Amino acid sequence: MLDGDHNYAVLHGELTWLLKNTPDAVIALHDVLWPWSRRDLYYEPSRLTGDDKHPTSEDGPTISHDDLTPAGFVGLGSFTVAVEAGGERNGVLTAIEDAVAEAADEWQFVIVPAVFGMGVLVRKGAPGAKKVLDALKPYTSSELLAMLENNRVALYTRVLELQYEAVAHANDADRLAESVASQRHEIARLRAEVDKLRAEADGLRDANQRLEQELRDPLSVREPSIGAAINHLGRATSARLRKAKR
Repeated sequence: MLDGDHNYAVLHGELTWLLKNTPDAVIALHDVLWPWSRRDLYYEPSRLTGDDKHPTSEDGPTISHDDLTPAGFVGLGSFTVAVEAGGERNGVLTAIEDAVAEAADEWQFVIVPAVFGMGVLVRKGAPGAKKVLDALKPYTSSELLAMLENNRVALYTRVLELQYEAVAHANDADRLAESVASQRHEIARLRAEVDKLRAEADGLRDANQRLEQELRDPLSVREPSIGAAINHLGRATSARLRKAKR
């Protein structure tokens, strides 16, 4: 049963060895249909380098179109996918087809079109091969099963899109709440500043009224204390004596 790293380089290497060294094996494979049939998936950190690995993205495909989108079939940190679908050395099904074509013996490959596709490989003439293929035939040839799988994948990817939109709306709501809280804090700060300025203005207004009162009625000004008058007289006398000495 092969259901590991869903990319051409890993699967092609595994199959090449199995087809050469286990001629009587029945090999079952998962994810042979969309979305990884013609697009590599890489679990991270992947040891693949150079030509064994296509340019990757954390976004994923959707059934409505095979372009990548953050609302598609994404790994959320567990895997990345090839940016482009199709072409040489790309995808699970491509790896299977190439390995079978390169094998010395004649192998037969069938697909059960359910749960992203289950593939089965048996060598023609191997013990029990016909029995296995006959048992699988009702499923591999079922148009109803294929239609159900297409509908399931369409609904599943739509759910992924709705989940992404819900998270995006929730994030927008969180950002809006943070913005409102920040604005309320700023409003409170400005109100405190206004209250402070109003208090200062009231103080200046009272001082201005006192000055106006003094101008209108100088007698209402409080007379200086005796001590202050004596100090003032002493300073004036000292100044005259110094001037006289000159």
